[in-house]
Amino acid sequence: MRIKSVLTLGLFGALTGNNQVAHIGQQSEAAASVAQQLGTIKFDQLNIVLSRDSERDVLIKDITLISPQMRMAGSGKITFVPNVPLRNQPLLVNLQIGARDRLADSFRQLRLLGAGGADALGYFPLTQPIQLDGTLQSIGTEQLQRLIYSAITN
Repeated sequence: MRIKSVLTLGLFGALTGNNQVAHIGQQSEAAASVAQQLGTIKFDQLNIVLSRDSERDVLIKDITLISPQMRMAGSGKITFVPNVPLRNQPLLVNLQIGARDRLADSFRQLRLLGAGGADALGYFPLTQPIQLDGTLQSIGTEQLQRLIYSAITN
């Protein structure tokens, strides 16, 4: 959904007194903010620990990304497929994400932050892990998109 459409929904809801439309407009605005912020993450630290198992799969034993707005940590696997370049082999990564500042505010608006509060560094965890799939060349974010869409429509 484009930003103009989001603002139009919010304005239409406010003008007509339709709380449902206004709520969807506000949630859509928060979702657009999350997408914009995640798309422009500038990180301070990225650590990846990889190994290869006996079936030639690449095991992502640990992946950690730390930025002022977000912290991600997780693990996963790139499944070996003979005669297929590594960048096109199936990827599956499970991530725990914590957010703070403006990103946390946007996730909070969508009710996607856990109830436990912030960790020692001020990052608020999301309500559930995020799964990335696809390939290294085309990382899939469908599960995150479904989570955000569900937050907008509920």
